[in-house]
Amino acid sequence: MSSLATPRVRWRARAAALHLSLLPIGLVLVAAGLVAVALLGPLASGSIAYRVTGTLRNQTIGLDAVSLVLVAPLALVAAWLCLRGRALGPALALGIGGYTAYMFAQYVLGPDYAHLPGNNERLFPLALALFAAGWMIVIAAWRALDARELQLPERRARLIGRYVLPLLTLAAFGRYLPALADWMSGAPSDAGYLAGPTFAWTIALLDLGVLLPLTIAANVGILRGEPWAPKLLFTVIGCFGLIGPAVAGMAIAMAVNDDPTSSTGLVVFMTVLGLAFLALAVAVYRPLAVRDGAVVGGGTRAPTRPSRRWRLAVTAVALPVAIGAVYGGTALLRDPEDLGARQGWLDGSPFPDYTIPGAVLLVVIGGGLLVTVGCALAGARRAPLIAGVMGVVLLVWGLVETITIG
Repeated sequence: MSSLATPRVRWRARAAALHLSLLPIGLVLVAAGLVAVALLGPLASGSIAYRVTGTLRNQTIGLDAVSLVLVAPLALVAAWLCLRGRALGPALALGIGGYTAYMFAQYVLGPDYAHLPGNNERLFPLALALFAAGWMIVIAAWRALDARELQLPERRARLIGRYVLPLLTLAAFGRYLPALADWMSGAPSDAGYLAGPTFAWTIALLDLGVLLPLTIAANVGILRGEPWAPKLLFTVIGCFGLIGPAVAGMAIAMAVNDDPTSSTGLVVFMTVLGLAFLALAVAVYRPLAVRDGAVVGGGTRAPTRPSRRWRLAVTAVALPVAIGAVYGGTALLRDPEDLGARQGWLDGSPFPDYTIPGAVLLVVIGGGLLVTVGCALAGARRAPLIAGVMGVVLLVWGLVETITIG
């Protein structure tokens, strides 16, 4: 029996190490994508105009603000923790990936493409990439983690499974009982629903068809001591810990912009609920964060640190290119002609203007190379992998630029 079990254990360790090595790449790309969407949308430049009503536009501003201020930085922290081999990294990635897939399903399916003005269909390739990356990150993080690394103290698990999570779930999803009765009546009067029926049904499908069943399964699994339950619990609570503040941000943005469907009660309720879910996530993740030596894979050997000479060489090459990319991307977003970029160069390309190339140059190229420099200077064990990925990104960027612009 032991001779058969040993190869299986080794295979699982190698699989966990492989998924752990891929997670930082996905997390950095998701962070860059979230920043790009926030900069392109109504929160910043307004280059992408969503085909939605004013109410949903205000909600998008709040959502993008939370993605920019909370989720994108957290994704970079999770990537750094994965590079260090800490179990907290993939544990955070479970929630980050779920949040990303959940939100970008709405970005694609929610707008009214047939009746409202806008151009958010241009965002589809990026939204599709983020949606796919979200679920791929969840799968990779799930495979990289050992459920034993996520075990909660018995008393805390029982408290969360029996009382805290069911109560918060009831508060979050109980509102659908009167809402669905109104939406399905044939003459709905809910102002929020009328502001965007497609968005409302998309969110209801995700909430009631995905999040609610997963939450129930996590509750039952934790109470029954199922071996898969800790991973699912971290996934669900990680998602709620980010979705809750995002919904609160949407309500606050509606109030700030004097939206006619906003109310003080709505803002207070959503803010309290969002903070409650965030507090629950902190309570669940905190033991993993403070636990000394929580290493993924139960002692899997980590890669060696790169040499000082290699780190200095990478910094010397990547830093000037990163500075140039940040400057060039910013200039393309502000005034392309001042940089010397002619509008005629885009004739025959898929880009109507320099907004998307500028955002990619600023966020993906500039931001990615700055992350590479930071990892190299810090001596991160995965710095060579990140540098290699950015090398491939630069090659692809040059190829695309040559094909589209010449």
